[in-house]
Amino acid sequence: MGSKERYVCLTIHTESIHDDKLWQYISRFVDFLTKKKIHATWFSLAPVHHFYQQQGYPADKWSERLLELNGWGQLVEQHTHFYGEWKGPYDTSVANIEKRLLEDRSWLNEQGLDIQGFCAGGFAFNERLATALARNNYQYDCSVSPSGYPQQSVTPILLTPHKVLADSASFIEIPTMQPLSLGKTISGLVRPKHLFVTSGEIELLVVYLHDWSLKRSVDKLRIIASLDMLLRQAKFVNIRELLELLNRETLPSIRLKENK
Repeated sequence: MGSKERYVCLTIHTESIHDDKLWQYISRFVDFLTKKKIHATWFSLAPVHHFYQQQGYPADKWSERLLELNGWGQLVEQHTHFYGEWKGPYDTSVANIEKRLLEDRSWLNEQGLDIQGFCAGGFAFNERLATALARNNYQYDCSVSPSGYPQQSVTPILLTPHKVLADSASFIEIPTMQPLSLGKTISGLVRPKHLFVTSGEIELLVVYLHDWSLKRSVDKLRIIASLDMLLRQAKFVNIRELLELLNRETLPSIRLKENK
């Protein structure tokens, strides 16, 4: 039997693109991605929450820069933090999840972005979020991480793509597996291919970083080294491209019930 095709998805939690200095680093990073033919998925917040407005996040600058990323061949999707009225502990009540999910998506859609996928701030995945995602016709989610983040309340933690059934609908869960900017580098691992998981006829790895990590020289060097190593192991695709490679009919499924 021949070896399976191997794919990597680079996802970027996009939280600070209003920072002009950071944007210079991001622009150069996208030049690197373009040269290497890496199509990343940029999960972006929307600067509409009270906290972001209080901090002076300029909506027009966010809109302009997200559209630039999109125009550069990068995929922009949604990243929401479930704060209450102000920044603090997450409010993961049904009402606040639905409110924050829809107000962020509405703003991103109004900028001309076609939002189909989601990743929660803090990887805060639970049954209530799953139900809201299914109810609102999201196609996929990347909020589950086997790193065991305390905000997650769904067990067992999924390691491979699954079809999540909730509220008489479904979406595809694609777990985020490995950070690229938390003091470690994949290039330092002896056998990075062992990070990949198998789903049907392919092997895959979903990695992530925060946009603000590109401002730190040490992190940036680790990120570049890790990406160069992975390029020798696999082909990079964005999450929507990965969905086209998965056999959805044979994906394992899990049914989640909303815990009110």
